[in-house]
Amino acid sequence: MAVNRLSEYERSVLGNLLVGNMAIDDVAETLHADQFCCDVHSMIYTAILKLNELGTRVDAVTLAEELDERNQLEDVGGVRYILELLQAVI
Repeated sequence: MAVNRLSEYERSVLGNLLVGNMAIDDVAETLHADQFCCDVHSMIYTAILKLNELGTRVDAVTLAEELDERNQLEDVGGVRYILELLQAVI
């Protein structure tokens, strides 16, 4: 499967996790950060899992804050890319 297609699937998974917080625990049982083909998506997924572990509602704002605390927000494309992930769901 082409990397571009995998990247699209990854974007869709991440976007769905941002809008459907209840699925994070289920997805985390089978999907691990090192399984993403795109390092940016792996960083985002790791931050989502951390927020979920802390009991923090995962959304674009809390994700951006967590990535910023990790000094990774700009590395992943900033808030703009997080918002693009949400659009991948629509």
